[in-house]
Amino acid sequence: MTFKNVMLGVTISSVIGVLSGIVPATLASRLDPVEAIRAN
Repeated sequence: MTFKNVMLGVTISSVIGVLSGIVPATLASRLDPVEAIRAN
């Protein structure tokens, strides 16, 4: 394992983690709070 491969893995994992946190939060922030509570 080279340093380049490790950094590539960390970078890809970080991007996936950030996107999987930001995308649902952005979508949820657009919802009306009453509708968001009813959806649960």
